[in-house]
Amino acid sequence: MSGNPLRWKSWDARMVGILVGLTVTLQFLWWSIWGITGPGTRIAGVIWSRLAGEAAVLDNPYLGAMFAAYPGAVMGPSEWLIIFIIAGAGISSFLSGTWRFRRPRLNRVPNAILGGALMGLGSRMAPGCNIGNIISGIPALSVHSFLASAGIALGVYLGYVVAQRNLQKQMRRLEQEAGLKQAGS
Repeated sequence: MSGNPLRWKSWDARMVGILVGLTVTLQFLWWSIWGITGPGTRIAGVIWSRLAGEAAVLDNPYLGAMFAAYPGAVMGPSEWLIIFIIAGAGISSFLSGTWRFRRPRLNRVPNAILGGALMGLGSRMAPGCNIGNIISGIPALSVHSFLASAGIALGVYLGYVVAQRNLQKQMRRLEQEAGLKQAGS
């Protein structure tokens, strides 16, 4: 590929892997491990504090503990990193010409909502998300990250099994419909 890399439709996976590795290393050296759901929860807490007052967030046992290392319900480097990742992805897709609104297929909406809810629940139970546990926690030799990553792998496998069964049901239904149409012709 030649030209401006900001306008490429896709990047080489090795280059992206190196950039992610460097970003994770800098994040670890500068602040702490790289995670998504903790900072995402704190972003929601900051928004909530602006709506309901800071005491509503800091007095909450769960959220208060998440802001224990902060001087209040404020954004820290991890939260800004998440915001800039989202903004950077949007800018990148705009510059590459791939940005556009896409309507989801209606049959996929329930799975997206249920899957997202399960991921959110799992990230709070684990504690941490796949990025925090796999990309940051395992290199830091965190025992809970090894255990959570094994659970993530099991969940991915179970999701694969469920998706395969659903796909096989759909294929059988389509084959039956095609057979009925041919018999009726």
